[in-house]
Amino acid sequence: MDRGPILLVSACLVGQACRYDGRIRATVDAVLAGWVRRGRAVAICPECAGGLPVPRPPAEIQNGDGAGVWMGRSRVRTRDGRDVTAAFLRGGRMAARLIRRHGIRVGVFKNGSPSCGVTYIYDGTFAGRFRSGCGVAAAHLAAMDVQVFPEERVREAIRAAIRSTPTRLPQHEGKLTGSGKFDILGPRLQLMDFLREAVWPN
Repeated sequence: MDRGPILLVSACLVGQACRYDGRIRATVDAVLAGWVRRGRAVAICPECAGGLPVPRPPAEIQNGDGAGVWMGRSRVRTRDGRDVTAAFLRGGRMAARLIRRHGIRVGVFKNGSPSCGVTYIYDGTFAGRFRSGCGVAAAHLAAMDVQVFPEERVREAIRAAIRSTPTRLPQHEGKLTGSGKFDILGPRLQLMDFLREAVWPN
């Protein structure tokens, strides 16, 4: 059975110290962290992958969202006005590279982030206000037909990831029962074990 990664996740969601301020999130999703440990998910911080340090000045998308950045209409700038658009684009390409390498079709990203925001991002004024839109990496993956979920929908994302990957179970010979019916309990139990392990890893 293929046991490679089937999910891409924002590294900050699984306890990696990659936030702009260098802090680790107060709440780490145990299921996602378990998936990463078991090799069923791969974590990335697109901003770090794009070459930005930890810690780093906060950055926001101005004049649009991540899709606008790829189209050249929007820029990503730090609070002091430094243009970091190129690093964000590199990070988006690195995320896409992981998707292609592993054949991943589903991601769970940190909402609000200028890289990973799925349904909303900061509005570019550094005033703590949000606007609807997606981050740079999330926009790139969505354009590749990857299903990208915000962290509030982790369980839904996991179900989508499982459905997106053909499951090849080991061969099971089965047996004829006394009534002449074929016993398929073995394969059913194998499938149940696979799903239980996938959704609730140790």
